[in-house]
Amino acid sequence: MVHEHLELAIKAALAAGDKIMEIRDSGDLGTREKSDRTLVTLADTEAQRIILNILSESNIPIQGEEYDPELAEYNARLLTVGENPTTFWSVDPVDGTRDLAEGIDDFVVSIALVSDHHSRLGVLYAPARKQLWFADQDTPTHYSEDVDIVKGVHKKVKWPNNMASFDDAIMLASPSEMKKDYFKAFLREINKEQQVKEIGSTALKCALLTLGEGDVYASLHNLNPKNPGLIRDWDIAAADIILQKAGGCLVTLTGYSPRYHFDAPKQRNGAIGYRNVVNHPDYLRKMQPHLPK
Repeated sequence: MVHEHLELAIKAALAAGDKIMEIRDSGDLGTREKSDRTLVTLADTEAQRIILNILSESNIPIQGEEYDPELAEYNARLLTVGENPTTFWSVDPVDGTRDLAEGIDDFVVSIALVSDHHSRLGVLYAPARKQLWFADQDTPTHYSEDVDIVKGVHKKVKWPNNMASFDDAIMLASPSEMKKDYFKAFLREINKEQQVKEIGSTALKCALLTLGEGDVYASLHNLNPKNPGLIRDWDIAAADIILQKAGGCLVTLTGYSPRYHFDAPKQRNGAIGYRNVVNHPDYLRKMQPHLPK
């Protein structure tokens, strides 16, 4: 089942990316704040509609970040009232909306296929950076950039052959979290204040790990009682399998693989991504004592 849908997901991501860039280049993003105080733009809603139109060929329910009556109608045709499917698409049309709104290129289209609460297929497309990643259960992570994306030339991502010690590891983190006192304290306690790179999009941080642009990614948002539940399924589902099939892994702050739920998309235990799965136990052991209580 997964193979036949990978091409569909790539097609949807590329088409959505083209629409995002078209709207960004127009200079009128139509940015507004949602009830949860996150941002949404015209690019988010239009890109999600394009993704819906393409993925609807699969007749698989779609979990989308942005509310859309067409999406609700599509899911209603496929599901009975109260039905909670275990196979569904999880879509974030723009992961990194704030960066998009601020003119920064660090945003991606994120599309994942979930089955039995685990990510089985993932596509990430960063249209402004011209970078594409994809993977599924039977396909190792592939990457392409610039004109190779149009040509359909994709290269298998090399598995990590280095095992950076935790002391030498470069951490990728969100600019918004870098401003928080709890995260500053965390970095100070693990001696990472000078070994951190700021990247906005959650999914992009994980994707960049596959290229060796960092060794570990951490988000503690969900441990902050004043700002809980900021990580959603659509933020990490595609990144999960892309990182996994490139020799890394994505886990919660408790050390377990994330589980995805159609009707309950909140990830309540934060997230840590590793460039090399072998480093996971050692890194986690050194970070856990310093996590916010």
